[in-house]
Amino acid sequence: MAGEGHPLLGDKKYGTKESIEASRELGIKRQMLHAGLLSFPAFEEGFEGVSGKSFRAPLPEDMEKLIQK
Repeated sequence: MAGEGHPLLGDKKYGTKESIEASRELGIKRQMLHAGLLSFPAFEEGFEGVSGKSFRAPLPEDMEKLIQK
């Protein structure tokens, strides 16, 4: 994301000076990256556990709080 000009809050390695400072000010201790939905295609063989399935994950509590700020 940083390479595209959109550094993630909490990214200490690739973040910009500004995003790292903002993360510090907001008390962010991890990268603010989340996959709300993962979908897998139907595989002809193998990966039976995920083949053709989708998985949803709610936003983590720390991200909800950040959005409220």
